Amino acid sequence: MSFQLTSKNITLVDGHILSAKCQAADGHWQDASLDLDQFLGNEDGSFDFEGVNFSETAQNARIQADQANVSIVARLQRRDGSWADAPAVNLSERIENQNGELVLLY
Repeated sequence: MSFQLTSKNITLVDGHILSAKCQAADGHWQDASLDLDQFLGNEDGSFDFEGVNFSETAQNARIQADQANVSIVARLQRRDGSWADAPAVNLSERIENQNGELVLLY
């Protein structure tokens, strides 16, 4: 299930930490976060779930959210040093709320 259905106040902190209030199984809301740098990289100007530390070569990283998806967008540096608007990556496909915690699905 998409984590945004049981989360609110979804933001990006320090350009790489996904932060939200997530609902736990007992119904209470708690702060949760997940460091996207731990599993999201930059592959020549595109996000890469097989990499790490995308934020080291990113500008203007931000969250875009609607009822169906939560995505990350940014300008990412290419190997040649130029910058590209990276295609948005749907985080809802890889992250879920497990009892009030944001958890990466492999």
